[in-house]
Amino acid sequence: ARYETELANDFGNLASRILAMVERYRSGVVPEAAVDAVLAEDFEGVVPRFCELLDRAELSQALEVAWALVRRLNRFVEETQPWVLAKDEADPERLDEVLYNLVEGLRVTTLLLVPYLPKASEILLANLGEGSRGLAEFGSRPGGQSVERIPALFPKIEPPT
Repeated sequence: ARYETELANDFGNLASRILAMVERYRSGVVPEAAVDAVLAEDFEGVVPRFCELLDRAELSQALEVAWALVRRLNRFVEETQPWVLAKDEADPERLDEVLYNLVEGLRVTTLLLVPYLPKASEILLANLGEGSRGLAEFGSRPGGQSVERIPALFPKIEPPT
């Protein structure tokens, strides 16, 4: 149940949606844009808090810090509705900002998840053009990199027949 709910639906679907939207609306190039102040607040202080929990061997609590970001990014998609913004040709900068922030949030969150999901994280980080595996602050990387859709990180498990 957790595989389906958290990994496949929450994280895997989030990654898939973000990459698909960048490919569809910006030809696979992450736009260069400003950091969304509201979303940035949710990422503020995450890296030191995560590191402190890992240093104290509080692995479940550290994972919860990362997973809170996965849930926040999913809410950000629903709040900003990039598919609606894509239809509004009067304000393309807002779509650029939303897409940049989604990719940046996904990158930072995936770096946190490397110890927990090494294979899936490696696939996703390679696709995001992230060469480092060091933790990074939200907004520390500009746009401009190319991304493309990837196969499902966590394919649905078919029950035995």
